[in-house]
Amino acid sequence: MFIIWYLASAWYIAPHYLAYFNEIAGGPGNGYKYLVDGNLDWGQDLPGLKKFMDENGIKRISLSYFGADSPERYGIKYDWLPSHYLFNPEPDKEVRVTPDQLVAISATNLQGVYFDDKNQYKWLLDYKPVAKIGYSIFVYDLSGKRKFKL
Repeated sequence: MFIIWYLASAWYIAPHYLAYFNEIAGGPGNGYKYLVDGNLDWGQDLPGLKKFMDENGIKRISLSYFGADSPERYGIKYDWLPSHYLFNPEPDKEVRVTPDQLVAISATNLQGVYFDDKNQYKWLLDYKPVAKIGYSIFVYDLSGKRKFKL
């Protein structure tokens, strides 16, 4: 019986094996509440974010990304939000979030692990993400008015 459960869990999480959390922890969808950084979030979901953007006609997104890979490598155009690792390509541009924006944020940044202000993005938890890319990038529609293909 346990072998069947194990095999079913492995099949269900594929190809996002890094995000595996057992059912006691709430499964992979809730893993970010317990562990982030290298336990969950290596920046592996940038290709999925680009796919989501393409499928939904999103040309640009506000991004707080955790990972060493470059969003530009995947053709992602973004407005920089405070991030750990992600270089700010326009340091002179004012950083602000407005109610009409789409925000993509890595789980590690959402939890504030490497920020001086650990609650920097906690306000996003008042919103329901419109998409979870893999299990490490959350997309929020602050306007609440758009429809997305998932």
